[in-house]
Amino acid sequence: MAYSGFGSFVGFGAESTWGTAVSRTKFFRLLSSSLRRNVSKVKRETLYEGTGLVSRRSFVAQDDVGGSVSFEGTYEDMGLILHHAMWSSSTTGPSGSDYTHTYILGASAPTGGLTIEIAQGTGSAVVYEGCRIAKIKMSVEAGGRCVVELEIIGQTSGAPTSAGTPTFGTNEVEMEHHQFSQITWNSVAYDLRTFSLELDNKLDRRQVLGTKLTADPKPSALRDVSMMVSSDYESDNWQNGLTAHTQASAVISATASARSITMTMHNAYIESDEIGVNTHGVLPESIKLVGQSDATNRGLAVVVVNTQSTATS
Repeated sequence: MAYSGFGSFVGFGAESTWGTAVSRTKFFRLLSSSLRRNVSKVKRETLYEGTGLVSRRSFVAQDDVGGSVSFEGTYEDMGLILHHAMWSSSTTGPSGSDYTHTYILGASAPTGGLTIEIAQGTGSAVVYEGCRIAKIKMSVEAGGRCVVELEIIGQTSGAPTSAGTPTFGTNEVEMEHHQFSQITWNSVAYDLRTFSLELDNKLDRRQVLGTKLTADPKPSALRDVSMMVSSDYESDNWQNGLTAHTQASAVISATASARSITMTMHNAYIESDEIGVNTHGVLPESIKLVGQSDATNRGLAVVVVNTQSTATS
């Protein structure tokens, strides 16, 4: 029997203790997943190889979890993801029935990691434990919907099992292209064709003696936050900002009725600006902005307004 991808989903649960699996509480319909358990084997390359010069033995050098998952971005139910990607959150409200959740770059990851369940279509499911969000990318293009892609590193997984029953948000509203604003940088607003925000937490596995599994992953370098945007070439502002090393907050938002998300990248400078002179039509321009921290701001803040009462809902 061949299995199909119909019915695939991803579920997340917040662990109290890193590496101890818990039930999943937040579910999203999968767009794609490459998350898997990797068991690395190494040949024993002794000088005595035996008949045919082929190694006689091998051993397991490392057993870990890695890969990516992607799903549609929503105004509700993203709190747990944003908290574990950015590491710090707070909530105010309600104002009427609406709460405001603010996510900033914390100094350390939450004490517990994430348990992640991948339901593999009409086949089995795999539950991964001790997972950390190494990278998060949120992207949207004209005519499309917002896609959230997570790069995951984790400790291990159990054997394939029957998939659980997902419970999707009752007020689930996806972020769509027409709900996004212009981007504002250095007091000027720009129309965009595409937008993406990426946070790289620079997490690395930590292999130690006594186990094939990684210890809780930790940052190995300073975190990176950047935006990639593309627009029509309408002025020289981006080029002038590149050469002048102008630094200013880059702000973009999306709104659906009372729900909203606002992404602010602080002290953003232009790392690259490319104009494609290759058509009779309107010339395209692609810009990469990089965020920086200061005494007050940490490089990135995301503010979400919805009806959920906690920042990790």
